[in-house]
Amino acid sequence: MGEPVVIFQNYYTPYRHALFEDIGRRGTDLIVCYAQKPSDEGRKWKQTSAPTSYRSVDCFRFLIGPFVFFWVPREISIAHRIVLLDNNPTNLCMIAWAIVFKLKRKQMRLWLQHIPDRFKGKLKLTFQRSCSRILINLSERVIVFSEMTEQYLRSIDENVPSDKVRYCVPYDHQPGPAHSRWHSKVRSFGYLGVNTARKNVSALIEAFMRLNDPGAELHIGGFEPPLEVRDRDPRVHWWGYVEGAERERFYKSIDVLVLPSFSDPWGLVVNEAMHRGCLAGVSTECGSSEMIRQLSPAFVFTPHEAGISTFLSTCLALSPIERNNLQLKAVELIQNYSIPGTSKIWHDLLNA
Repeated sequence: MGEPVVIFQNYYTPYRHALFEDIGRRGTDLIVCYAQKPSDEGRKWKQTSAPTSYRSVDCFRFLIGPFVFFWVPREISIAHRIVLLDNNPTNLCMIAWAIVFKLKRKQMRLWLQHIPDRFKGKLKLTFQRSCSRILINLSERVIVFSEMTEQYLRSIDENVPSDKVRYCVPYDHQPGPAHSRWHSKVRSFGYLGVNTARKNVSALIEAFMRLNDPGAELHIGGFEPPLEVRDRDPRVHWWGYVEGAERERFYKSIDVLVLPSFSDPWGLVVNEAMHRGCLAGVSTECGSSEMIRQLSPAFVFTPHEAGISTFLSTCLALSPIERNNLQLKAVELIQNYSIPGTSKIWHDLLNA
């Protein structure tokens, strides 16, 4: 192994853990610093036992209003290469440490996670962009995940060097044409996530309820049904919070995953669904639209009821042959967003 590399993270996630494990197995001496706990963001993920291929450090942290600050552990002082994180609520802390690392002549890269976001208020956007500008100027290169993240970066600095990586999720086996449902018409849609205004779930529900197709189904996972829509349509099935085996059953119950967000940096649930043999459609405001557009431009829609309705109708109208061809294309496409392929990109750029 070479000299250690430090990556800052807001909090532990199963997806990033799998990525970091694979980066470590490739020979990168990796230290990951977690500034928060998943429960701080309302997540129920539990950190696994100590990883074998990278070192993780839970930082001593304290909160000032909505912002997180933390002491950097001693282990980090031995590292020369550091990847900072530009993502609320840690950006003020990142600026403070970037200045310290700059004075210590550390090699710094910025992990940028923002996108052009009209959904945020003007004051919040101004604060966010100001922090991003400072962090970009303090860093030597910027790591971006999507075309949307790159657009955000270029709106601040046209010339800063950048490296593009991919969003990925772990999965143990690959879907194939043995899935019998691939040879039938689309009947079942699904949404998995939180119920916030940003996610625009209500528009999906309303668009589905207006479909004149008694055989269609919509499965909603991630939250309990609001009272105003709980019993309006028997074709809508409410799963509540799902994890583990229940999550797998959810995916097996749907043909197409729908992500109708008004604003979404990517939407990892899309990768999850496609890894499990589902098709997926997303709004134009999701970072993952660049991936889904390769599957079919018709599967990227405007985040309004009319656009969602057109997409749902397009899916229902697919012939079994058309659907099967799209599923095979999806299997090939999602391999580009696998843990092994993505970790190699990370390993190469961290050790360049």
